[in-house]
Amino acid sequence: MQLPTSILHEQEEVLTLPEPSKIYICGNASSGKTTAASLRLQQWINQGVIAERILILGPQRSSTKPYQQAILQAGQNPAGVTSITMGGIARRMCQLFWPIFQAAYPFAKPGKQPTFLTLETAQYFLSQIVDPLLDEGFFSSITIDRNRLYSQILDNLNKSALSGLSLDEITQRLINAWVGEESQINVYKDAQQCAEKFRAYCFENHLLDYSLQMEIFAHFLWQHSLCRDYLTQQYTHLIYDNLEEDPPVIHKIVQEWLPAFDSCILVHDLSGGFRLFMGADPIHAGDLKSDCPNQFHFSSTLQQEEPIKAIHQLIEHRQNKMQLPKSYSMDLLRSGYDVSIHKFIPQMLDWITDTIVDQIKNNDIQPGEIAILSPFVSDALFFSLANRLESKGYSLTTHRPSRSLKDEPAARMMLTYARLAHPQWQLPVTQHAIRVAFMQTLTDNNLLTADRLSRIIYNPYKNILNPFSAIKPDIQELITYQVGERVEALRDWLETYQQNEPLFLDSFVGKLFGELLSQPGYSLHDDFNSSTVLARLMTSIKNFRWVNQNLFADDPAQVGKAYVEMVERGILAASSYEEINTEQQQILLLPAYTYLSGGYQSKIQFWLDPGNPAWSERLYQPLTHPYVLSPNWPMNKPWTQLDEQQHQTQMLYRIINGLLLKCSQKVYFCIARMNEQGQEIKGPMLAILQDIFRAAAEEMK
Repeated sequence: MQLPTSILHEQEEVLTLPEPSKIYICGNASSGKTTAASLRLQQWINQGVIAERILILGPQRSSTKPYQQAILQAGQNPAGVTSITMGGIARRMCQLFWPIFQAAYPFAKPGKQPTFLTLETAQYFLSQIVDPLLDEGFFSSITIDRNRLYSQILDNLNKSALSGLSLDEITQRLINAWVGEESQINVYKDAQQCAEKFRAYCFENHLLDYSLQMEIFAHFLWQHSLCRDYLTQQYTHLIYDNLEEDPPVIHKIVQEWLPAFDSCILVHDLSGGFRLFMGADPIHAGDLKSDCPNQFHFSSTLQQEEPIKAIHQLIEHRQNKMQLPKSYSMDLLRSGYDVSIHKFIPQMLDWITDTIVDQIKNNDIQPGEIAILSPFVSDALFFSLANRLESKGYSLTTHRPSRSLKDEPAARMMLTYARLAHPQWQLPVTQHAIRVAFMQTLTDNNLLTADRLSRIIYNPYKNILNPFSAIKPDIQELITYQVGERVEALRDWLETYQQNEPLFLDSFVGKLFGELLSQPGYSLHDDFNSSTVLARLMTSIKNFRWVNQNLFADDPAQVGKAYVEMVERGILAASSYEEINTEQQQILLLPAYTYLSGGYQSKIQFWLDPGNPAWSERLYQPLTHPYVLSPNWPMNKPWTQLDEQQHQTQMLYRIINGLLLKCSQKVYFCIARMNEQGQEIKGPMLAILQDIFRAAAEEMK
């Protein structure tokens, strides 16, 4: 294979190694590590390595996307190469070898094939166990949404499987680390009881959630010669990227697996480690390099202009308490960032919009090269920015993986129509829900028309839509006949649907969207964000239906009603595990962690409100603790406020460095003095940035 003309010295060294070779590559983000591994992958393919013998492993499926593109560039079909997470391998092995492990675990009916749970279906079954216990007084000393209660109980189960700790050890670690009121001890014990009851329920009903899949694979199947021989004989070449984002048990499996590979490439992002809350172990991730004789450290930062490099260098020097080089230029530093201070958030958003338009029109910046980053993205923030940018002719897209479908307007709209279409569910539809659905699909977001229409057309007593022709002519003119035609078409569609046997809910959603709501004249015709949400909704319903097919005997009415009730209770419904298309020419608005853990790169970044404490604050998690449940935390050591502050500062520096490494031209710090409540704020992130830049200016005098 001929080497590319523009290639780093480190990359060339990797590509010129003879085969077979075991290679470890480390370095910061954007230093060319994945590119080197992708080029090596192309070498394997060109040298005749069979695609089915190549395993590409990552902490999430998006980590393998660059390698799939490399395979396409090599003229091969990426479907032949296995691109997967260790969780995916665990599920495949549990599916393949389930008769072996069932005898070793207390399943109620050995020989019965297990059912695999997604995150949301696991929460659904857990809710059947936890809800009666809440009525008995469990968790009475805390106030928390039920969906978050379920997710934290499952998180403890996952931590147990991924760290090798038992549930007793998980609870004891939490108790030993707690410094506060004694009532919190009972919360930890209640959480353990719920987890144990859920695990017993899974054994009784042959259900495998993620934690049980990983536990069975790591502690039984991987140790079984039949399963291990199957895996070690199937794959001869390995690429393992972003290994710092995986937990200890996965590192252990990979380390035991490495001798069986002819060739391997381990890619370690030294600036990563953002999945600590999911059990990642960046501290010991580098230990895997001991099995690789060929080790490389990539020190370059590709595609970054000098001002951004200067800012990153400044941050690193201040974090490590080092003096700046004498050749350091303050003028160069200042050209890499801009600070915009406004009193209120709307003024800040106006300035961001104007700046984006100016950059696109005058500086040859494409919309897809701009990222707006925030600690979290609320509906109000997305709506405000999207409206401002759309008025200038540009579109905004976002991706919020942890967002429930209950909070998605498009999903709520479709489930409102599903209620109308299925009166046998006996689920009431509020006038407010009808108004929102009409506004989103029929009236082009005209709230006044949607409100008037919902009050006149909808009959809440019969749960039906009245004919538009029955409205007084003067009111019809106010609503407009164009909207009236859409209403009548919707009404006719629902009546026709009710005359036939009910469909499964996912089929109903696809049918209504495809036959009517996606057609010209309806608001969803060119609303791609809503279309994406509806695709997620259909996937969520399918997963729920498949898991519950025995419980509901494949009755479309029952399973549909149960799903709607699940979503309304706030159970996390099908978080999207796929990234948005980074090649789309849309401006990105993302939570910082989503941006950092995804394959995103930008020329320009806007950091929204660095004074907001949410940049550094951990989520309220009264049932679990990501740091205490790490094997790196001493078993009997209390977690103090000082520990919290130290980890908060470390994570802030990690976030700041990570964002800078994914930016190539300029960073805008967008500061609002007052938050939504009219309070003046100054969080730790803003304090760190101010101290760093002030100290640099003093040092350069």
